[in-house]
Amino acid sequence: MKNSTSRMIVALVVLSLVTAWPALAQSVTVLAKAEVPFSFVVGQKTLPAGEYEIRPGNKVNKDTLWIKKTDSSAAASVITFGQSGKRKQTGPYLVFNRYGSQYYLSQVWTEFDQFGRQTPKTAAEKELIQAGGPKMANAWPEVVLLSARK
Repeated sequence: MKNSTSRMIVALVVLSLVTAWPALAQSVTVLAKAEVPFSFVVGQKTLPAGEYEIRPGNKVNKDTLWIKKTDSSAAASVITFGQSGKRKQTGPYLVFNRYGSQYYLSQVWTEFDQFGRQTPKTAAEKELIQAGGPKMANAWPEVVLLSARK
């Protein structure tokens, strides 16, 4: 009797874990999806052109974003900080800084949020600015807005 009760409890625990796993996987929020037509830098990684999902890095720290290609062939995470200001367009969108042919993810704006997420400039991006001389240091990079979807 004791042995069958133990088996029943183990079976119920396993069953609840198996049925709860898909719900947990679906509960990870997608902040935005975007088709990026060029390779771009996020943190220390260069990601190829393609369709990407942007998700929170984890539930506790909202400052970390996870940028993952939808076919799972490339991904990067980056620590961000809040960015306020006037929205440049409605709906979710991504902002890239372009220096020549190099694109750097700069901001992520979600659909309903009045605050975006700003990525810090990478060492490589700072080097590009410095290599451009004093004229480049005081100039803004070309900003590229890319519409996203939820």
